[in-house]
Amino acid sequence: MRFFRLYFNPIMGTKRNIVCLGVGLLLFLLCSTGDLPVLGQDNPRLDTSGSTAQNPRIRTRIQYCVDHQDGTVTDMRTQLMWAQEVPDMTFTQAEAREYCRNLTLGGHHDWRLPSREELEGLVDTRKWLGDGAVALDKDCFKLPPQPGRQCWSATLSGEDQAYFLDFVLAEVRKSDISEKHGVRAVRTGDPVKSNEE
Repeated sequence: MRFFRLYFNPIMGTKRNIVCLGVGLLLFLLCSTGDLPVLGQDNPRLDTSGSTAQNPRIRTRIQYCVDHQDGTVTDMRTQLMWAQEVPDMTFTQAEAREYCRNLTLGGHHDWRLPSREELEGLVDTRKWLGDGAVALDKDCFKLPPQPGRQCWSATLSGEDQAYFLDFVLAEVRKSDISEKHGVRAVRTGDPVKSNEE
């Protein structure tokens, strides 16, 4: 009974209700003006709300790539420029390096094979459902053909092995450098400002 009197006392209850109402109203106003961080604002991969295309406000706040409409996209968080598509063929790791060195895309000739960490930065599980789906932001990148779902990195593991990223399993694995996987080229991009600055 003491608990009941303490929390349901008409006088004290009214004061608590007013305070709670005021705090709730303040939080509502802050959230609606965008002054509080939104889940995934700094790391869009944490956003579990589904397709950002269905919610333009969320898309604007967590957008992290710029499509240059020339086959390249820039990751706004890292300022790395990526090839938007991957070739429909596989390469040894040495062949993958050579492919990147010889690539001309978007008027640029300084493409390279990405590091393990750079590739890991592309993994996006927001819309990844398993069963052959690809953990890659399909708002930024074209759906890769089968060979491009496992991409070489430039990061070696010993003398005759290197890391590759399996975008279907969303994990980094090791492979003999003579085995064949896909390739997604990257370059250190020119600074790009977001549309919010």
